[in-house]
Amino acid sequence: MAVRFYFRPSFPDTDANRDFVRKLTTRLSGKNQIVLLNTGLEFDDHADCPAAGLIDLSRFATPPTNLEIQSAVIANSRAFVGTYGGLSYLAAFYGVPSVGFFSNESELKPSHRSAARAVCNALGSQLIELDAHNLKLLEMII
Repeated sequence: MAVRFYFRPSFPDTDANRDFVRKLTTRLSGKNQIVLLNTGLEFDDHADCPAAGLIDLSRFATPPTNLEIQSAVIANSRAFVGTYGGLSYLAAFYGVPSVGFFSNESELKPSHRSAARAVCNALGSQLIELDAHNLKLLEMII
């Protein structure tokens, strides 16, 4: 399973989001082999959210190979879990079931959501958007 959480306006750097990622990745790593797609490289305003106890790509990724490595891991994963955005779309576009989390829905762009939904429908792939505030509900369901 590929995992990448990063901070952005729709998933800001808050104690609640850090705690959410820590709890979720701890649970996921107890049942799955997890590859953390964090690279330690910063090209934009998407700072990595730390998560421990996972296979980490940071020692392999360089600026020229960063996206190639992440894409290859995602394309060969059973699932993707992370921040709702580009990598959650990419996973779904590869046909990999994808769950993208946000915590500030007002910062999500409706045009991006509509386009991603349309592509997923055309491909028959899965992209699930979930609010990180619903962790207790998710726990009950699982």
